[in-house]
Amino acid sequence: MDAARLIAITRFAIAAAPEERAVVAEAWEAHALVEAVVGRLAMNPLPGVRAGSVRAVRLTSVRRPDGALRDLLAISGEAGVALVALARSTEELALYWSCIEAADAIAEAADQVRALLELCSPGPGPP
Repeated sequence: MDAARLIAITRFAIAAAPEERAVVAEAWEAHALVEAVVGRLAMNPLPGVRAGSVRAVRLTSVRRPDGALRDLLAISGEAGVALVALARSTEELALYWSCIEAADAIAEAADQVRALLELCSPGPGPP
């Protein structure tokens, strides 16, 4: 399945997560998708997708690399916001730390996307 479709599905799933633990699970799905797309574009598939990922393993193509990377940045931001909001509102310590761990992973994945976008972006034109 193309990255654009998987990103759209994941974006919807994050927004529609029915309960707190589902938000965390969907954030990990987003993380796995970022890793899979970055690995494919870098021609260096990353060693294994996070256990339990049901979407990232379905990645077969990235037809619009620049668009996919921008969409991955957006979904990373959305997942991060959802995780921080959940972490701030929960009184359950285990859930809090799950949110923090997932938010850190999403932030690191977004950094990978930014680095790849910089590599893919054309440099400044002639003076």
